[in-house]
Formats: sequence, structure tokens, C-alpha cells
Amino acid sequence: KLVTGQLEGKIGETVNAGRLGTRQIEADPHRENALWIKLGDFIKYDESNVERASFLECLMGYCGNEEDTEFFHSKFRGKYKSKALAIIPKVTGTISFLCSLLLASYILSSRKRRSSVFGRIMVGLSISDMCSSAMWFLSTWPMPTNSWLHWGTAGTTRTCSAQGFFLQLGLCTATCYQATLLLYYFLTIVKQSRESQIKKWEIFFHVVPCSAGLGTSIAGLVLKLYNPSSRGSVCWISEYPAYCSKSLSCDRGQNAIMYQWWFLYVFVCLTFIWLIVALSTIFHKVRGVEKKARRFSHESGSSKDVAMQALLFTISYAIPWIWAPIKAGIDTADIIFTNPNADDAVIALSIVNVIIFPLQGFFNFLVYLRPRYGQVNTWVANIRVVVAVRNCFKMKKSSSEKQAGDVTSSFEGNQTDVEMK
Repeated sequence: KLVTGQLEGKIGETVNAGRLGTRQIEADPHRENALWIKLGDFIKYDESNVERASFLECLMGYCGNEEDTEFFHSKFRGKYKSKALAIIPKVTGTISFLCSLLLASYILSSRKRRSSVFGRIMVGLSISDMCSSAMWFLSTWPMPTNSWLHWGTAGTTRTCSAQGFFLQLGLCTATCYQATLLLYYFLTIVKQSRESQIKKWEIFFHVVPCSAGLGTSIAGLVLKLYNPSSRGSVCWISEYPAYCSKSLSCDRGQNAIMYQWWFLYVFVCLTFIWLIVALSTIFHKVRGVEKKARRFSHESGSSKDVAMQALLFTISYAIPWIWAPIKAGIDTADIIFTNPNADDAVIALSIVNVIIFPLQGFFNFLVYLRPRYGQVNTWVANIRVVVAVRNCFKMKKSSSEKQAGDVTSSFEGNQTDVEMK
């Protein structure tokens, strides 16, 4: 460019340095009347950081020759629990998928259950959980075979993109359905809306979650955002190579952290805000109903039970989401490159995350069954009462028959004595 005149070599001009990004011509602080293009920050290597520096270089795709690459693979895969992170989500994802499938089948098997607004919301939530749970079951299989630091990879970039698409679809749709579920409880308890009134607006309860999920999933596919996570178990919105935003221009997933927030974490934060507001209003309403009930000696257990069910659904949603944002906040290029102790936290949070996060469908299944479990206990108690009463009558009957038998035997014995006399 200097020869063709496209670049004059003046301070402030920018140069496209390929994977190193766009760099600017600056004055050389070490030499007079000299210019330089700084390609990155200077780092002093010693025995305390040279191994870590080589690991980070490998993460970004610069391991050296095949022998060096194999050395670092064997050295760091065990340290970063790659095998555990690949196997654990297969178990928890299977449990969640089966529970969501059972829940959806149970609701759809009854005309009464599938005709209710609540039942159809739960079916939508269960299908969303099945979508994400299936991707957790696949874990590292769809990742490209050359993915570094992942165990059990057997896919390509396309299979990785497909996994990321369906995972994003399931997570975003389930998050919106969770907000919709609390909206249903809010309308039922606080606004005291009838089922027929809620059904008029039910179409929005399904269109909004599905539109949000499909829209963000397709956008992520177009922007090439779905890549192997830096040290996780699935393909999702990630930079590739890992931590490339630190000093390199990414091959795929440029500005991935920003898109993670816009495509999912914003929905999660808004849902949590809505859950807090809705639950506060619901329990305030229930408390007022209880006060009136005590004043007039009426029962108010029904509203209280419904409010408790809404609270438990909220808790089942919140438990998996506690760990993922914390891990995402720690596992960034700035923290990983500057704080060596962050690795241990990322490893621990990654293990906890793959145990709890895929179990969203399992938690919803337990909460849905809770009232039915109480009904079963009531039925069992009633059956026990009936059996006890029946046994009591049997005991009385057998006792009466025994007394009658004793009287008859005594009468027959006296009659025989009289005849003998």
C-alpha cells in the first residue's frame, strides 16, 4: 500500500492486520522520529507464567506443531475436567428430557387438561425444555473434531451451528414461557380473570415466546455466532477461537458476549424482574384475602395454594440460572488473562452448571406434580379410613357371632345335662 500510495505512513493511519485486527500507526516511544505499529501488549514471561501463556496461546489456536499440540491436549484436558463436562450433561439432559416428555404427554392425554390455558402453557414450556435438554444430551458430539480442550467431539462446524440454533431456541422460548406462566397466575389471582377471559388473549401467550426464540436463533445462525464454548459442554453463542477478542479478530462469533446478552440474558433479566413484581403482587393479594377470610371465618386455602405453586415454579426456573451468568461473568478474556485463580472458579462453576442447568424440565415436573401428590396422599388417607372402618365392622361382626356361638353352646350343654338327669 505504501508503493501504490494507498498508505502514506503517517501517524493515525490504520492498517488491516488480518487476525490481529485493525492497528494504528503511532509514534515509537523508544526512538526519535520513528513510527511503529503495535501489534499487542508486551508481556514479560518467567517461570510463573510461561506455562499459562502457552495454554492460552493453544486456546486461541497457536499450539505449534502436532507434537506440541498433543502435549498440551494431554496436559490440560485432565486439569480442566473435559471428560466430566462432556459426560455429565448427557445424564442430566436425559433426565430433564424424559420428565418434560412425561409432563407434556400427561397434559395432552386428558381433554380437560389440554383444553385449559394453564395446561397449554405448560405444554409449550415442556416442549421448549425438551429442545434444550436434547442439545445438552448431545453435549460435545456436534463440535468439530479439531475443537481444542473438548472431549468426545465428532462433528463439524455445521453440526455445531445446528446444536447452537436449537439450544438458543429452547432456552429463549422457555424463558419467555416462564414469564407467560406467571402472567397467567397474575391474571387468575390478582385480576381474578375467568378462564374464558384469559383465552381471548391466549394466542399472545404462545406467539411471543415462539417469535422471540425463533428470531434470535435465526439471527445467531446468520451471524455465525454458534461455536464451541471456551470451556463448556455445548455449542452456543461463543467466540472462535476462544478469547479471540483479547487481541485477535475472531474467525467466527465476533462480539459474542454482546450477543449473549441481547439474545438471551436480557430476556432472563426482564423475566426475573417480572417474576419478582408478579409474585409480590400475588402474595399481597393473597394476604388481603386471608385477612378478610379470618374476619368472616371463611376458608382461603385455595388462593394460598395457587400462590405457593406460582412461587415454586419461579424457584424451579431460578435455580439453574444462578450459576450460568456467574460463570459467564468470570470466564472472560480480561479476567482469565490477568487472574490465574479465575481458572479454579471457572472449572468449579462449569461442573455445577452442567449438573443443574439441564435439569430445568425435571424441576418443572416436580412442581407440577406437587398438588397431585397431595391429592394422592388424601386419597390414600381416605382409603385407609375406609379400610379401618370396614375392619372395625368385621371385628364387631365376628365378635357378635362368637358371642352368639358361646350362648348357643351353653344352651345346648345345659339341655344335654337336663336330659341326662
